[in-house]
Amino acid sequence: MKKVFFYTAWLFVCAILQPTLMQAISICGISANLFLIVVVSAGLLRGKKEGVICGLIYGMIFDLLVGRMIGVNALLYMYMGFAVGVLGEKFFSNPGCMVAAGVTVSAAVASGLLYYLVCSMVWGNISLFTGVVRIVLSQALYSGFAALLLFSLIRATMRMLNMSILA
Repeated sequence: MKKVFFYTAWLFVCAILQPTLMQAISICGISANLFLIVVVSAGLLRGKKEGVICGLIYGMIFDLLVGRMIGVNALLYMYMGFAVGVLGEKFFSNPGCMVAAGVTVSAAVASGLLYYLVCSMVWGNISLFTGVVRIVLSQALYSGFAALLLFSLIRATMRMLNMSILA
C-alpha cells in the first residue's frame, strides 16, 4: 500500500508540474522531464521490477499529457526503468544525487535519441542538428540538473514511508 501511495503521489506531482511549471520555466522551449527523473529514481532505488512498472505507467501518462505519439514514451521509459534498475542492482549500492543526475542524463539522451529516430521515421526528414544537439542534449542536461534537486526529495519520501531502498 505504501508503494501505491508513493507512486500515485509522485504521479500527481509530475502530472501537475510537467505541463504547467516546467513549461513556464523552460529555456528556449526545452524543459526538464520530471517523469523520467522519477522513473530513473525508482530504478536506482527500488530495482528493475519497479523501474519497469513505473516506466510503463509514467510513460503512458506522459504521452497522454504532453506526448505527440501515444505509447512511444511508455515503451521508452519502460526500457529505461529496466536498464537503470539493472545498473542500480549491479553497480550502485547507495546512489547519491550526482549518480542519479548522471544516470538521468544518460537515460534522457538514450530515450531522446530513440524518440528522435521514431519521429524521423514517422514524419520524415527532421534536422539532425535540431533533433539531437538542440533538443535531446539540452533536455538531458536540464533533466540532470533537475534530478540533482529532486532525487534527495524522492529518497526522503521513500524513507518517510519506510520503503526499502536497494543497498
